[in-house]
Amino acid sequence: MYPYSPISLIDLPSTTCYSSSIAYLSVSVRNFNDCLCLLDGRLSQLHTFIVKVYRIHNTSMIINNTKTLSNLKCFSLISFRYTIEYDNHILPYLRQMSQLEKLTLSLIVRHRTSFIDGAHLFNDILSKMLYLHTFICNIITGNVVMDAEFLPTPDDVRHPLIEKGYNVNGYTDYTNLSNGLCHIYSVPFTMDRMHIHSNKFAGGLFITVRYLYLQDYVHSFEHHFFAEISRAFPLLRTLMIFNLSGQEKLRYQPNEQEETSSIIEFSLLITLGLTMCYIDYAKQFLFDFNTRLPYLKKLYIKYEDLMIVTEIFTNNAARANCSKLERIIFDLEPMSYPENFHLYFPLLRNESDLDITGYLIVHGADMQLVRDENYICMIRFQLNGANDLSMKKGKLERKTNNHIKPNEHDSASDCHSDTIFVDKFIKKYGCVNKNDEEINRLFHMSTSSSPITTATNIRNERSSILEAISTDQLSITTRIRSISNSSLNIAR
Repeated sequence: MYPYSPISLIDLPSTTCYSSSIAYLSVSVRNFNDCLCLLDGRLSQLHTFIVKVYRIHNTSMIINNTKTLSNLKCFSLISFRYTIEYDNHILPYLRQMSQLEKLTLSLIVRHRTSFIDGAHLFNDILSKMLYLHTFICNIITGNVVMDAEFLPTPDDVRHPLIEKGYNVNGYTDYTNLSNGLCHIYSVPFTMDRMHIHSNKFAGGLFITVRYLYLQDYVHSFEHHFFAEISRAFPLLRTLMIFNLSGQEKLRYQPNEQEETSSIIEFSLLITLGLTMCYIDYAKQFLFDFNTRLPYLKKLYIKYEDLMIVTEIFTNNAARANCSKLERIIFDLEPMSYPENFHLYFPLLRNESDLDITGYLIVHGADMQLVRDENYICMIRFQLNGANDLSMKKGKLERKTNNHIKPNEHDSASDCHSDTIFVDKFIKKYGCVNKNDEEINRLFHMSTSSSPITTATNIRNERSSILEAISTDQLSITTRIRSISNSSLNIAR
């Protein structure tokens, strides 16, 4: 998301000086308070402000001097983390930008009483901006409690803007009446990153998108859905997927009767994230009779899933898509790798090409990471090695002095964001793999005992974590606080 680390301005001394002659400013900041710091009147000549906000939450700053706001000609606000502060903190400031000529909004908002649709955007924002000639939007509204007698259609969402001359498209999804979702976006789409939070995606052509995040908490993504995605995003470089629902139709072996045209190809895809997916999606993407990935170099995946899909690194169906991998990021590091592991991944030259990402499940973390203590939160942190942590009486302790390092990728919800993220969807024990039977079957096919030891270690470590949490969740919460105080980024 960010070409460089977002900066924080809210904690700077009040005596900090800004150049009043700055007219154009493009910046990435940590939160919306930092954004408001730049609009407090000190940048009196500012006319173009492009800001990417890592996370919009806990906003406390109030702007008393609105001169900078009223002078802006161009404003762009982009954030790919869920926010519930749209109505209280974003909308009031937009209404004060009366001189705007160009406005860009890319937001993910939840827990409103209605959708941010075409009617809202025009009536509450655009109609107040008399000089506006360009409006670009990419807005998802989720977790909206719906009235069963009035469920807006995609036409209802986009028509109010279309009739005013704005080109938009969108879709709606109603998993249940307490979880309505709406996505409205400008066409042609001009941004380089997009999130899709439903399998009801409307399709289209998105030439500029290089980074795509797919998520659906309830419905699976089927083969035909990914076929549509490959056509809609022909220049995609990074694809991250969050879906814990198994596919209804999945091919486990090639079908000679089916035409090769049914094979999906992501011609330029370099990075693929499957860590937060049901195992079906590893089979969907790694089996070459389902999908072709000629340039795949980086893969995020659970080690157990990779062993199952490749049948302990012997299955030829996944060999072609894995042959060019230069880096793999696992959920947990095995104690050892089978002898044929590096033969299956010939471009993984050394252990530095293999990273791990550990998982903890914490109940009611006391960090303002979530707003409902009844949710189960998942906290993620990257480790430097298999022996980097120990669990003693529920306490999380470091065995080495190595630093906890952030990941390279910043994704959403993504399970591949910075070092820590919280996801309110993960239910209790949600990270425990349920494929033990299939794992054991595959292990007994191998003459080597190391894979068995590996899987046993994975299951035992997960069980230890869960037991430690139930034994002493307070100590883990304390540990998480200390991690947070070490300036690690907290995402969704």
